Amino acid sequence: APGPSRRRLRRECPAMVRRPERRRGLLRPLWTLAVVAGAACAWALSGRALPGGPLALVTTTGATSAGEATAGAVIRVALTRERGQNGKLRRLLDERTSDLEGARLELVELPCIEHGSGPDRDALEERLAALAAGGQPFDSVTLTSPEAARVFLAAWADAAGREGAELPARLACVGRGTARVVEAAGLRPDFEPSVANAETLAAELPEDFGRVLYPASALAQNTLQEGLVSRGFAVDRLNTYTTQAVQGFSDEERQLMESTAVATFGSPSAVKAWARHCAGQPIAACIGGTSKKAAEAAGFRRIFAPEKPGLEGWAEVTIAAAREAMAEPALTGAA
Repeated sequence: APGPSRRRLRRECPAMVRRPERRRGLLRPLWTLAVVAGAACAWALSGRALPGGPLALVTTTGATSAGEATAGAVIRVALTRERGQNGKLRRLLDERTSDLEGARLELVELPCIEHGSGPDRDALEERLAALAAGGQPFDSVTLTSPEAARVFLAAWADAAGREGAELPARLACVGRGTARVVEAAGLRPDFEPSVANAETLAAELPEDFGRVLYPASALAQNTLQEGLVSRGFAVDRLNTYTTQAVQGFSDEERQLMESTAVATFGSPSAVKAWARHCAGQPIAACIGGTSKKAAEAAGFRRIFAPEKPGLEGWAEVTIAAAREAMAEPALTGAA
């Protein structure tokens, strides 16, 4: 027999007929919500902002590459070593600009330190004159900075009567930067420590280096000599030069300092000079731990420093600091 008509079913049991329609009515908004959610995920994965502005989706700064966000940005980097001594760092940074994904560096020279003669310069000349005459006032020399090497080598050239004269004593250099100065003068370092700092040099200097002449900055800490003395070395420290902060900057230089994104610091004196003359605080890129501590003491909030001090590591952390600056439009300029 034929079944009951749809009209009869609706009249006698309306739920049996209308329930499927209700289910479709309930599913329609759920389906719409799923479509919207799927679209949102697709936009998020594409790295683009959703229509409607920033409240549509919140992501971390790493979701979009710095190069995509700031392609064409100009990052000002200040080179703060004494005038004429920033060339090597400049070259290393030039070689690494491709790491910045479309941004470029504007390298400006803003010397924050200058060198002067130390109180023991005459004593150094006397020691070296005795060495050149055949005496043996010391067995080895420890050089802990490029400037210490330059001062020592100039005094030795005067005592020996010519540049590049063989030195009748062993040479220890704290790191590659200092060693390059020695090598450029025609001499060869006999020892470099595994880490370029005074602590490691004091701990690793071979015992057969004997009596040590230590020509140093008048501002250098006692780390090296105390470490060597504790191991039984006889150390003759001479303060042959001094490093002092630049006393003043021109209006143009101060404007450059205020608009700098990254400042490179190779000594505590440079940090102090910057902090004294510039109210703004860029990202600090330090050559090593000593400068890093000075930057922390001066109140710099963001500081980069390599685990091993040296020019290569300094250049690497400067690029890392520049990459961080790329994420902040206030620290970059339009190309």
